[in-house]
Amino acid sequence: MLREYIAGECDKYVVLLLRDYGKMTIRAKGAKRPKSKFQAITAPLDCAEFVIYQGNGFLALAGGSDIYHFDKIRGDYDKLCYAAYVLEMTERTIMEGEDCGGILDLLMRTLNVIERGNITLRLVRIIYEFKFLRINGYSPHIDDCAACGGELLGEVFFFEYGTACEKCRQGVALGETALYALSRILEDDNPFNFEIDETAANELRAAADLFIKAHNELELKSTQFLV
Repeated sequence: MLREYIAGECDKYVVLLLRDYGKMTIRAKGAKRPKSKFQAITAPLDCAEFVIYQGNGFLALAGGSDIYHFDKIRGDYDKLCYAAYVLEMTERTIMEGEDCGGILDLLMRTLNVIERGNITLRLVRIIYEFKFLRINGYSPHIDDCAACGGELLGEVFFFEYGTACEKCRQGVALGETALYALSRILEDDNPFNFEIDETAANELRAAADLFIKAHNELELKSTQFLV
């Protein structure tokens, strides 16, 4: 469950990400009532199996069974802030009904890593952003200079299309560790298994900001709570 909207005194709309149907907005009648059967499956971060029916001009929730709630994220303020960012990026970027199987898998892996806390939250965010944009068709060119096509000799930079050589010198500088980490992020199927130092993390944060600004113009409210 990605997001909820209040609808009247007792109802709400929930935005779901479903493996077979993509993103869907569903009406949950009576979900705000304290004893509603929907209480356990209609809060952000809830993972569940949903039963949906076609109402009079809208889709409605008939029932479902909960699978997992990510309670360890809900109980930790920093983890919750990063999870909220991941949910908002997902919900606001993808269109209703489009194929989202790859995005759902990435989302679940990201939330599991946030909950476990085995790598820093800053790195989790960077990995998620580059992988998410790649699934959506935006992947930086890092094999050589994206500006002139030449070899990456000397100091390496990163701009909105990928890496730049010392001669072209565009964007922000990337050290050897940051460049290697970026390669792992883009190429590994499950890149949430390494850590980097603060300098490399700062370089990748600056690179991710450039790339996102160029390819995703959304302003997300949840970014103001990230550290």
